[in-house]
Amino acid sequence: MPTTKANQAAEDLREEFETLRKEVSEMMALLKDKGGSYAEEMGGKMEEKLDTYQEKAREGTEAAYEKGSEGIEAIGNRVRKNPVASLCVAFGVGYVISKLMDQGK
Repeated sequence: MPTTKANQAAEDLREEFETLRKEVSEMMALLKDKGGSYAEEMGGKMEEKLDTYQEKAREGTEAAYEKGSEGIEAIGNRVRKNPVASLCVAFGVGYVISKLMDQGK
């Protein structure tokens, strides 16, 4: 489950960066219309910052993925240590979910 959250967070970050890239491109076009060299300088700085933020986001996503993997590994270890208890918990959770789903019908 933590891996799904990490994937969702990564996808959200990608969407935000894509939106940010589009906005930067629009600003670049506007600035180029208004003033040549200053626009290029500002655009270069924006690109550098965007690349920096994208690198930080990538590192954060990788860290979240690693934490998720560690969590899944820890759960796997617990299941191996207590297989009967894990089976009972899984059955109980499945039963509760099935009852909740039946209530909607």
